[in-house]
Amino acid sequence: AAMAARPQEPMALLLPEQAKLAQIWARALSADVNDIRANDNFFDLGGDSLLAMRVIAQAEQEMGFRVEPRRYVFESLGQLASAAAGSALDALAVAPAGNESRRGLLGRVFSGWGRKG
Repeated sequence: AAMAARPQEPMALLLPEQAKLAQIWARALSADVNDIRANDNFFDLGGDSLLAMRVIAQAEQEMGFRVEPRRYVFESLGQLASAAAGSALDALAVAPAGNESRRGLLGRVFSGWGRKG
């Protein structure tokens, strides 16, 4: 309904991270993913706080990142997806090599202990 009232804009292709997030939004909003653009805001498309929490959890599960819920209020799909891509790169940069069972800050801090150098 809210999407149908928008004037037609030329369709820009979404970047891969944006497309993944748009698919999650479309499922939550029961909307056509092709109607979601990079400059769209989740709440402007008809989302509410409960749906936003569901979307945040699904994005974390499917894409491996978590965005602070308050960012959904002000940021567009493109901004949230670029934050996601950045956090995924940060996670790769600080991931401990080798022992995958050590996770989180303490795992990273203590991952070097007990090794002989």
